[in-house]
Amino acid sequence: MSKIFILGSSGFIGAKLYNYLTRENQSEILTVGRSGEDVFVDLDNDYDELIRVTEAQDFVVFLSSISAPDICSNKPELAYKVNVTATIAFIKQLAIKGVRVIFASTDVVFGHYNCSAHDDSPLNPFGAYAKMKAEVENEFLGNENVKFTRFSYVIGKGDKYTTLMAEFNETGNVLEVFDGFERNVVSLNDVMEGIHNMIQNWCNLSFQCINFCGPKLISREEITKLFSNEIFQNIVFKLVPAPLNFWDSRPKIINVESLLFSNLLGRELTSLEQNIKNWSEQ
Repeated sequence: MSKIFILGSSGFIGAKLYNYLTRENQSEILTVGRSGEDVFVDLDNDYDELIRVTEAQDFVVFLSSISAPDICSNKPELAYKVNVTATIAFIKQLAIKGVRVIFASTDVVFGHYNCSAHDDSPLNPFGAYAKMKAEVENEFLGNENVKFTRFSYVIGKGDKYTTLMAEFNETGNVLEVFDGFERNVVSLNDVMEGIHNMIQNWCNLSFQCINFCGPKLISREEITKLFSNEIFQNIVFKLVPAPLNFWDSRPKIINVESLLFSNLLGRELTSLEQNIKNWSEQ
């Protein structure tokens, strides 16, 4: 039976995915990272162990990267080495062995779109991080052992923004919400189920690139209002302009859609409203 390796298993999505796949999949699930994981990998300089222990038809869910905008901007050589040079060399060796790679990309590879971007829309990356993700995507176009999941903003228990809202809900301090920030937010459960279904149905999937997104574009203000109505009822917030440099590395609006994602899930995409209703079950 194929093994599943989660590279970046200590991060928010990686840790949740490990728990999800352990429940839902009969395969052996192994964590991959620099410290305390089943398999050691340091993308900066050492990924030999994972190359050695993987076999044809195993899966590597590639979630690891340097994503912080300040590091990508202030340490571009390090970020490029990890996110592009080492990542491409690493994936090439896996693909040659017949290992199947699910590479986590980002909706920011579409940059500013006047209309909605679909799974097959041309890339127009905005900022250093997105340009690096797009370079990896372009390197492996047509490779049958590599597929790309472009995450929009993922919302689920433990994500950065809902954790921040929970803290302000407790303290009573006023949360400043940036105006103009809009994404097709995707539920954590949809992401987990989507990756699981890709692994289960790999040989029947005709696509290489897929947008992991929610059903509609929604602002940070709307997100906060919905959570304040249902979950964080003591929160106090106000809408403020974002610092000018905040938009240097991210577009204000990224509107992405995907027919492929709903087909992969076999159902409609989870709305934020439904996600909030299911909050106690997460």
